[in-house]
Amino acid sequence: MELPNTTKRALNRQLLSNATVQAPSLLQAYPNPSNGPVYLAYTVPDDVEQAELMMMDAAGRLVYNQRVAPQNGIAEILPDQVASGLHVAILLCDGIRVGTAKLSLAR
Repeated sequence: MELPNTTKRALNRQLLSNATVQAPSLLQAYPNPSNGPVYLAYTVPDDVEQAELMMMDAAGRLVYNQRVAPQNGIAEILPDQVASGLHVAILLCDGIRVGTAKLSLAR
């Protein structure tokens, strides 16, 4: 015996689980949360001329900005460079946002 709408729900659940396959992230923050330095590991796609890392606080204010070489790398953010709290790091490649990472900093 099958209850009404259970087949449809099961099919939708299966479709959603298949659709959530994630692409590799171009920007990662570790350790996260952190009470010391935090490292932003970034991957810049091929044929990019200019890459930039930005960090915004919870209010959306720019608190950190750094141009980086258009290649893969790791940037170190020291505790005295940004305030404690929740932040969003953004990787821009040729002015286009290609990666984001949420992070929490505490002192």
